Amino acid sequence: MGRESLSSNHFSHEQQLQDVIESLDEAQFNELVKVFPCIDQGVVWDGSGWDYRAMSVDVDTPMFVTDWIEDNTLIRWEDGEPWLYDEAAEKILDEVFEDDDGEG
Repeated sequence: MGRESLSSNHFSHEQQLQDVIESLDEAQFNELVKVFPCIDQGVVWDGSGWDYRAMSVDVDTPMFVTDWIEDNTLIRWEDGEPWLYDEAAEKILDEVFEDDDGEG
């Protein structure tokens, strides 16, 4: 299966998410900021995590962003790490997750 790690950060999901956001191509990034304008305004950090108050976002926003990325790109978090899969690997993953849902 072809995949490439997108972050070497094992400390913070939000730091991993920042690495992933920076890896998106321009079209993907533009689609992301349509849904999450806070990303285009810049992430405000509080230590290793987002400063939710300063950004005026819900504490679950990073997970919503992660879900959007997984739903709209070939990037998946697996065992706590973000990976970019090639299309062949993505097809296999889709089949596995379909089977896990009891639909396959």
